[in-house]
Amino acid sequence: MAWAKRLMSKTSGGPALSERQKLLLASMLRTSDFMSSRGLSTTCSPESLVESYLRKPVAVRTALFDFETYTRRAAAAGTSPQAEQRGALVHWATVGIRAGVNPTTEFDADAYLHENPDVAATGVDAFEHYVLHGFFEGRNAPGMSATKPGSLPRAKLSFRFKRDRTIPNAFLAAMPSASMASDFYNRVVAPLRLTLPTFGEPEAAILVALYEPMFAPSSKLPASASREQHLEHFLMHGLWHNQAPSPLFDPDSYGEMASEAGISMDGKIPALLHWLAIGRERIETPTWRFDEVFYAAEYPDLASYSGTMFEHYVRNGLWEGRRPNRFFDPAWYVERANGEPGLPAYYHYLMHGIDQGFWPSRIVTAQASRRPTRLTLDDYDRALKASRGLALAVGPDAARMAISIFSPLPDEIGNSWDSFIAFLNQSAQGEDYEGVFFSPSVYRAESKDGGFELSNDDSAFAHFLEVGRLRRINTNKAFDEGAYLERYPDLTSWNAWLFEHFLSHGIFEGRASNELPMLALAPALADKDVPLEGVNWQNYFRRALTLSDRIYSRAQLAARSFLNPVIHKQVARALTMEPLVGPLKTFHQLLAPPTHDVVADRLLELTKRISTQSYDSVVCIPWLRTGGADLVACLLAASLRRIYPNESILMLQTDHPAVDRIEWKPSDVNLVDVSDIMRSVDAPTAERLLNTILAGLAPKRVVNVNSNLCWRVFRRFGKRLKDRTDLFGYLFCWDRTPEGAWAGYPSDFYAETANNLAGILTDTQYLKDQLTQIYTPPADLEDRIYPIYTPLAKNVAPPDPVSTFGSGQPPNVRPLVLWAGRLDRQKRFDLAIEIAKAMPDVDFRAWGKALLDEGPDLSTLPKNMTLKESFTGYDELGLEAADAWLFTSEWEGLPTLLIELGARGVPIVASAVGGVPELITPETGWPVHDVESVQTYVAALRSAIASPNRRSAEGAALRDMVAQRHSQAAYDHRLRSILEGSKQ
Repeated sequence: MAWAKRLMSKTSGGPALSERQKLLLASMLRTSDFMSSRGLSTTCSPESLVESYLRKPVAVRTALFDFETYTRRAAAAGTSPQAEQRGALVHWATVGIRAGVNPTTEFDADAYLHENPDVAATGVDAFEHYVLHGFFEGRNAPGMSATKPGSLPRAKLSFRFKRDRTIPNAFLAAMPSASMASDFYNRVVAPLRLTLPTFGEPEAAILVALYEPMFAPSSKLPASASREQHLEHFLMHGLWHNQAPSPLFDPDSYGEMASEAGISMDGKIPALLHWLAIGRERIETPTWRFDEVFYAAEYPDLASYSGTMFEHYVRNGLWEGRRPNRFFDPAWYVERANGEPGLPAYYHYLMHGIDQGFWPSRIVTAQASRRPTRLTLDDYDRALKASRGLALAVGPDAARMAISIFSPLPDEIGNSWDSFIAFLNQSAQGEDYEGVFFSPSVYRAESKDGGFELSNDDSAFAHFLEVGRLRRINTNKAFDEGAYLERYPDLTSWNAWLFEHFLSHGIFEGRASNELPMLALAPALADKDVPLEGVNWQNYFRRALTLSDRIYSRAQLAARSFLNPVIHKQVARALTMEPLVGPLKTFHQLLAPPTHDVVADRLLELTKRISTQSYDSVVCIPWLRTGGADLVACLLAASLRRIYPNESILMLQTDHPAVDRIEWKPSDVNLVDVSDIMRSVDAPTAERLLNTILAGLAPKRVVNVNSNLCWRVFRRFGKRLKDRTDLFGYLFCWDRTPEGAWAGYPSDFYAETANNLAGILTDTQYLKDQLTQIYTPPADLEDRIYPIYTPLAKNVAPPDPVSTFGSGQPPNVRPLVLWAGRLDRQKRFDLAIEIAKAMPDVDFRAWGKALLDEGPDLSTLPKNMTLKESFTGYDELGLEAADAWLFTSEWEGLPTLLIELGARGVPIVASAVGGVPELITPETGWPVHDVESVQTYVAALRSAIASPNRRSAEGAALRDMVAQRHSQAAYDHRLRSILEGSKQ
């Protein structure tokens, strides 16, 4: 025990107390006058009791310990007892007990074992057993008097166990073996008797059942620790620090309940023990997360259960998959959530599922799935508390009807949780209510016809819950029971009110509430994350509450026209000629533009998100991650801002929601992510949506930087769009298939979009030459391919003139090579690993993570290579300590990484692929042409490491090239000339 270890240092002049010895000492103190002399509560913890005594030992008066008797018997046993009376008790607990010294003449060991044969069978020391267990169990000990000075009346300490003297069945059932049960019971449960004498077998059984180690594990135990070990640690430590044992007991919630029940809380008693031994008689359920009224009504098979409903649930129902309340359905939940072995569904939801966005039941899904933020445990608890209050006020059946009859406000569909909770509280107070399925005026009229005339002061809704629901009095005009049954003959055997079926089942199943065909609705954007039952519930109210009167009236008129006799006769004649026409009553849906068109719904969402009605420039990007193209898109936007300071710029994110480098975006440029909208529809529809948005924004120019969706729009709609706006596409390099074939955006889109574009921007002359060679475009299209060198992200101060990378290191420091990039196939980090293996005398530091591919096998990293995930700035790379930078890509454009390194004068060994030779030449670095040869790279690195003067000279040449060709001013000048039609 941790508290025992903390106290060991407080025992002076003798051996440290073991856990068992401290337990003996605490038991002896509990039977003495010590607690009253120190002003300690009879329910203080063993830790507090022993700490108080050891802080200042004193002589104690107890029938179980006599100083003279002990010193005489201890001396006879050769144990050299303490001379001072105040230290004798500690001496007995540490020394005398091991020598079998009985410190009182009042206890007869033989008689005790004779009276208690179950104790004799264990072979334990009789007096030790009596001190730890027998005294508090009220066992008979011949010679002992319960009224001796210092004794407490046994009636106050009696541990309420059965008189069969056996370990309680609750513990036997919980343990793998009877011997483990006995040991666990004696070591763990017995100490609780010292703190709370009224803690008995029923309480202990509930405590064991209530503890969940996955919820309250001990950080001090190994991962392999058993449930019993965790429970033991909780009882000895966590319990006394008011730690919750599971999601079904919260000390703060219990404190609130106790206060409402008028039960005073002793701060010295842990909340869980207080409930088990004191509060449980008045508070059967110590948590809002279990509804005992609902549970009893839901499971009539428990009517004869002798314990409380909460006790049954934590011991049985939780593991049997029973519902703890109206808002959690285990069967529904486990079909949709990824559970955890050994963890009940309800615990999984409370511990993990709610944070992961899983829904606990279809009614919660319906009410809360469109909230802007996820449901929290506090939100869940508030609803449970309100529901429980309603059930107590009107009864469980009426509460079920009230919960089902609630309807949201038009602007709260799918986000009505707070309104729903307010409705529950108001209904519990007997207030009136009006919604789609309950009209007070309709109910009053129907009640009057049924012989119940309500006064103006009567709450129609309260009357319905008490009387009307039992008499099946109609409450609204939205539900037609006759039409419902005719439409759904499978409900013929339903023996309850069909209105209840619709509210509890039909609305979630997408059934209609009357004879009219339902208006078809396009799937809403949020529907993709909502289970079907929730979508059906929300769509019912979308139809009833959010459609304009014109649309709804037109739809109803059209629907009713299908039901007139003339139409029926025409359909009947048609059936004689073509049976596939089918009977008219099978037409259950009605298409009424624009509600059935998904494009209309998504366009509405797009216009909400892109609040500005027009932009001068739109830059389309797929995402904003860590790639070079992402940086180029941001540098392009910054350049547009410098060139046209009075124009508006939009960066439109179309393909994926990932945003890893928001700091790259210019602060005065708007970024709008519409990828979720585009991904919620099929590809052709997404193309239509983006085309419509671009046409509606009417920008002067659209520049596509790697957006796949935008390239497809240029291909499909570019011929029309180019008459309204100038279209530009940015191309960087080819991609390669695993088989080595060229692929990627140049091959996918150049030939089919070139005629539609005002220009193709490339970051290298190499790519223009490749496009011209492969596609041989006409002269005017060739002239519209514009190489434009990527600028630096910011101006870089030149290194000190005397700085030569790696040259300032002490002679005994190993050479250092750096590498960074995506761990994808293109960047060939696997080649860098092999190079490092071939140079064991050189250290390699690398940064990167896989984004597009699985990445190489990192288990093969040599000892001289370290890998970190990513870096946020070049200053953190330690460039000044490096001898060279290694670049190993198999295909490339002109990476921004090399441009930034060049601006800093870093010596670079690079694969001579794509546009890289336009920057890394024999005068500015070490180009490697045999890009598959490890030895060629090794030779280049060896040359760089061995040539500090050449490193300095080539680094300076590279820096000068970058400063001249890749400055922001040079980029701005080139971009302006392209946009304004000059072919410079």
